[in-house]
Amino acid sequence: MGKQVVEQKSHKSIVFAKKIKKEDEDLFIMRYKTLTKVISGLVENFYIDIAFFKYLIIKNGSNKDFCKFYFIQENELINIAMAFSDNKDFPVKDDDGLYVLDSKLFVEKDITTFKRLVDNFNNGINLKLIQNIKTETKMVYYKLEKVEEYIGTLELHFDIDHLKFNMFQYSEIDIRGNELPDFMDVKDRIAFCVHAEVKDLTRNTTIESIGYDFGTVYP
Repeated sequence: MGKQVVEQKSHKSIVFAKKIKKEDEDLFIMRYKTLTKVISGLVENFYIDIAFFKYLIIKNGSNKDFCKFYFIQENELINIAMAFSDNKDFPVKDDDGLYVLDSKLFVEKDITTFKRLVDNFNNGINLKLIQNIKTETKMVYYKLEKVEEYIGTLELHFDIDHLKFNMFQYSEIDIRGNELPDFMDVKDRIAFCVHAEVKDLTRNTTIESIGYDFGTVYP
């Protein structure tokens, strides 16, 4: 099965904050892949079932304003966990909706388990990242309304199969050595870029939308 990348010019009606150029994303991904050669446990991408993700948004969105993705560590590998929260602060609260990615689905977890997995990352892979890149990322958070806007706008054009999170490491300069002003404040941190992927059964291909870097990294 081949993969076709949907060009930006064919989707001018899709407007969203922090759309990322493919050449910048490619550079950031390359930098992250370099990290995987010196730090064990770094996973290059994650896939999220869109239907179940939308269900969780509906379930939690009536009284929560933020969707927070935490980096965690399970079985010596980096993974992502998600919290629906009424604040953008790092500590989780008893009334947060807490989930951990298992395959493509977010599975609900109790607060004790959630905190343990966050601590595993901060005391494990994250320490190695700090040693190697002198900075850290513990969480990426979004206004929940922006997540809903992103999904809703894309679904005007696509029947989304799943979301793909490409892990990367920011750079403050592009491949030609020019400054990237939008990324100065987050240079060298790890994060991810979000793509929507859909199946085109008529051409037996997977169509991938352009990427969006629409979160705020912490710390």
